Order: sequence, then C-alpha cells, then structure tokens
Amino acid sequence: MLMTASEAAQYLRVSPGALAQQRYRRLGPPYVRLGPRTIRYRLEDLEQWIGNSVVESSAR
Repeated sequence: MLMTASEAAQYLRVSPGALAQQRYRRLGPPYVRLGPRTIRYRLEDLEQWIGNSVVESSAR
C-alpha cells in the first residue's frame, strides 16, 4: 500500500513538514519517488523504520 506524505505523517503522528525535513536530511523512513514532486511511502517501510528506531533504556 502506498501512502501520501500527509498520510504517512499522520500515521507517524508527526507534521508533514517534519517528515519533509527528515527526507531532506535523509534521516526519515524510506520513500518512493514517482515523479519530480510525487512522494509516496510504503506501509511496510514505515513499520520497519519504526522497529529499527527503538532505543533500549540504558538505566539499570
């Protein structure tokens, strides 16, 4: 399933602008470029990116 940048931002609970900044800085989830101004996100990529972003607590 392909999601628009707005849909992906809503899924991640961030603003579309924050997601655009992550794209620009190459820090965010992988995306698909379908044209010069057409960006889409795959749900499985978003879920994998979230899973890879988990930080274990170092407090003991």
